Amino acid sequence: NLHELQAVLADYEKQVLDDSHSFQELSLSLHQKKERLLVLQESQNLIESEPQQMDQEETQPERMTTPLIDAESATRNTFASVQSVIGAIAENQMATLERVLFRVTRGVFVIRFSTGAIPFDNSPARKFSKNPTKNFEMRRVFVIHFYGNKSEQKIHRVIDALGGKRYPYEPSREQRQREVAELETSIGEVETVLRYSQLSRTNSLKAIAESINNWEYFVSREMSIFHTLNLFEHDVKRVGIVGEGWCPKRRFPEIVDLLIRKKGNQSSAVVTEIEPHSQPPTYFKTNKLTHGFQEIVDAYGVANYRECNPTPFTVITFPFLFAVMFGDLGHGFFMFLFACLLVKLEKYFEKNKPGEIFGICFNGRYVILLMSIFSMYTGLLYNETFSLSINFFGSPYTYVGNSTNYNVTKGDSTYPFGMDPIWKQATNELSFTNPLKMKMSIIFGVVQMTFGILLSAWNCLYFRDYKTFINQFIPQMVLLLSIFGYMVLLIILKWVTHYSNTHCAPSILTTFINMFLGFGKVVKVDDAETGKDCHTDTLIDGQETIQLILLACAF
Repeated sequence: NLHELQAVLADYEKQVLDDSHSFQELSLSLHQKKERLLVLQESQNLIESEPQQMDQEETQPERMTTPLIDAESATRNTFASVQSVIGAIAENQMATLERVLFRVTRGVFVIRFSTGAIPFDNSPARKFSKNPTKNFEMRRVFVIHFYGNKSEQKIHRVIDALGGKRYPYEPSREQRQREVAELETSIGEVETVLRYSQLSRTNSLKAIAESINNWEYFVSREMSIFHTLNLFEHDVKRVGIVGEGWCPKRRFPEIVDLLIRKKGNQSSAVVTEIEPHSQPPTYFKTNKLTHGFQEIVDAYGVANYRECNPTPFTVITFPFLFAVMFGDLGHGFFMFLFACLLVKLEKYFEKNKPGEIFGICFNGRYVILLMSIFSMYTGLLYNETFSLSINFFGSPYTYVGNSTNYNVTKGDSTYPFGMDPIWKQATNELSFTNPLKMKMSIIFGVVQMTFGILLSAWNCLYFRDYKTFINQFIPQMVLLLSIFGYMVLLIILKWVTHYSNTHCAPSILTTFINMFLGFGKVVKVDDAETGKDCHTDTLIDGQETIQLILLACAF
């Protein structure tokens, strides 16, 4: 339950925080020990090199940095009052430190700097960065010899003010070497403990990562249960809770069986079916294929209870109408590969939820799959592959003549499927293909609108709503068929009619303009080249009378 999960999460949280705090403390201690070791090693090199440097500088004039005592003298405490300080300071503060110390001690001091800079952690105390190199600062190790206890405090304040770090100094060489050995041993032990601490924290985080999906599912399920229980009303007389709701009728026995089961000593639930006081909500059972199309339909409007659901028809019509517009074999093939990849990896993405934008593509994977299949089909009909024509079956047309003057000869057969690729080389390609696609779109659009209105008529007859059937369905059908249905009829008649002179073919656009402006009148067609009367002014007998009747019905 939630209380057990809360206890488990609290234990994991305490363990991870303890491991992180221990890792942080150990990391800080490790950096401090390594810095101390570097300073000791560099200062030892400086102190051991002082006698040799003095021998090399015997013939040179005395300078401010010339050592006042040698290392052996300091070790034997020949001058008991001579003291030393070791530490590290930023490279840009070296000259400042030397000048200030000269004034503070009145020149009674000796300072030596290491030849090379060493990276030091400059992060605040008791804080450790995940990227230690970000807080590193290049510093130089120094050794200062001075005289007197009063100068010691002044030197310490100067070093602290300039941002330097001071470390304890052992005058004996043996003590310094022993401290170096102890630091190296301690550093090895801390690194070992640090690895085990990191391993413990990693194991804890891995255990959390393996269980987090189950925890999220459990919490979301519990939240949904509590949200549902909040919809119930407390019945004081019955000492229980009472709730009303809707469920699919075919699932009612299953729900009753789940609710009346006894669990431990808890009393079972009582489930009864009551008469509804309001219209039931709409519920459509969907699957992986129809879910995306149902979302598209619901975006325009949700059908009322027991109304006809247009989603099964939309599964075919929506991707097909997209393909009529898109229609390319090459692009459709790449869409098909992308959709197949989404379908193949659907179990992975169901467990690992994708982002918002990619999630839209994943939820509509079957929509994309059907659109790509229909796009490849219409691409074959249009004979377009990346906007290029491919001669799949062999064109019956051949060119005869040279490149500037040629004729097209037709063979005995016709192109078996789709558009002949020879149209891509014709001068009137656009004037043929564009009207063809436009007229096809009009036909499919009118058919779909007619089918949608027929579905509304089905709903009216099912609910015995004859008033809506008479006052809404019939006017819609009359208006649609009188204008757009008549247009589809003219398109088909013009396609099946042979015209020896194509310039004499009646224009459907001009026919409709004259139909509305001239109240059904048909204007004679003249040859566009010669200007003579073509004597083919109508597509059907009695066209003016038919257009006048249709115009009257539409209005």
